[in-house]
Amino acid sequence: TDTVLLQAGSLGCDAAAVPDTDRAAADAVQARKGRLQAYSFAGRALTDRGGSGASAQTATFAMTFDDVSTAREQAPIRERLATGPFIGRTGQVEDELRDPSATVDQATVALSFDRSADGTVLMLGTGALLFAAC
Repeated sequence: TDTVLLQAGSLGCDAAAVPDTDRAAADAVQARKGRLQAYSFAGRALTDRGGSGASAQTATFAMTFDDVSTAREQAPIRERLATGPFIGRTGQVEDELRDPSATVDQATVALSFDRSADGTVLMLGTGALLFAAC
């Protein structure tokens, strides 16, 4: 089973935004790991390989920037933000998303993760995901 959600610019930024109550934590982690830049398009994809366990699914978050250099700059920053405290949610990112892998294809950054099929629903159009925010 495959599921895909595509959002244009500000819709993707708003959908992944950290709530104002967690803004200070988001700013602090970006000061350590790198600042986020806005993107033109965002996408979320879920591939279900069947079964259960830690790697039953692959979740991918993709962001297309205005140019290749911004994408290359943002890939490692977003990969660093894909570990540690799940700012805007409870727990650690690794509780839901494991083994982040960042790739760059022209102006698009893709972050892929292994995840359990019985984990939190992340394919909804909204919910704090700092590594996918702007």
